[in-house]
Amino acid sequence: MTVGPETVTDAEAGGGARRTDRIPSFVHQRNRLTEGQQSAWERLWGRFGRDVEDLVGGREPFAPAAWFGREVPVVLEIGSGMGETTAALAAAAPEVDHLAVEVFEPGLAQLLLRIEDAGLRNLLLLRGDAVALLDSCVPEGSLDGVRIFFPDPWPKRRHHKRRLVQPDFVALA
Repeated sequence: MTVGPETVTDAEAGGGARRTDRIPSFVHQRNRLTEGQQSAWERLWGRFGRDVEDLVGGREPFAPAAWFGREVPVVLEIGSGMGETTAALAAAAPEVDHLAVEVFEPGLAQLLLRIEDAGLRNLLLLRGDAVALLDSCVPEGSLDGVRIFFPDPWPKRRHHKRRLVQPDFVALA
């Protein structure tokens, strides 16, 4: 299932990869990392982070059990922000593996610092579009939960098209 409008080329109609032209539910802004965040990114991203583009593009499989090295329930959090709640929930439930998907790189870097400070081993980060991840990579029934806190900071009617929580997305999730 694909969320939102999409364009499929003739070659793709024959079974190839599809190109989605849907309107994203986020605005990607390249923000600067603080010195501490940059240091955390350089030290920790390779161990605790994955890029959604690599998963969607097939360069890496969606494999939480392999990433974490164990078979336990997996919860996906969409939009982890600066990660305070995400890290607290992971620390409170060490018997569950947590995946946090976010586009805001300073937030991901801050969450890397929280992972390091708390010594968390049950939390991994995914940088990119959660809808693309769910649509293309996550096998049905492979998640034990999906968390979305404060999902739609789009208050105006003209922004409605950017809202994440819509019927098609709920069906996908």
